[in-house]
Amino acid sequence: MDRRSPAAPQDTYRLRVVVFYGRRHWVAQALEHDLAAQAASIEELPSAFAQALSGELEMASRLGREPLHSLPPAPDRYFAMWDGSRPVRDRRPWLDLPGSIRQMIAALALDTRATPVSV
Repeated sequence: MDRRSPAAPQDTYRLRVVVFYGRRHWVAQALEHDLAAQAASIEELPSAFAQALSGELEMASRLGREPLHSLPPAPDRYFAMWDGSRPVRDRRPWLDLPGSIRQMIAALALDTRATPVSV
């Protein structure tokens, strides 16, 4: 299982995010950094993940540290989920960060995959 993210330009933060239905909620779990969000519906999930990511980026900025630096990679089970998932083919941007957050990072390359849903 490869824990490395595909190459991205140096000023880009690349996050692979696996989306799945947990016990009672939809979950978005980043792989390169253990950052996750959950929501009652799939439609609410991008906003919940954006809020979690924004909070981490704002905190890093306040503390004067590199964004996401303090978050270790996600546990192995999420990398395995990624390997067994399929890309999300939605043409709309999955994640829309607030302008203040977009100014903190030069670019965010986000790859999103969904696992098969068994509800």
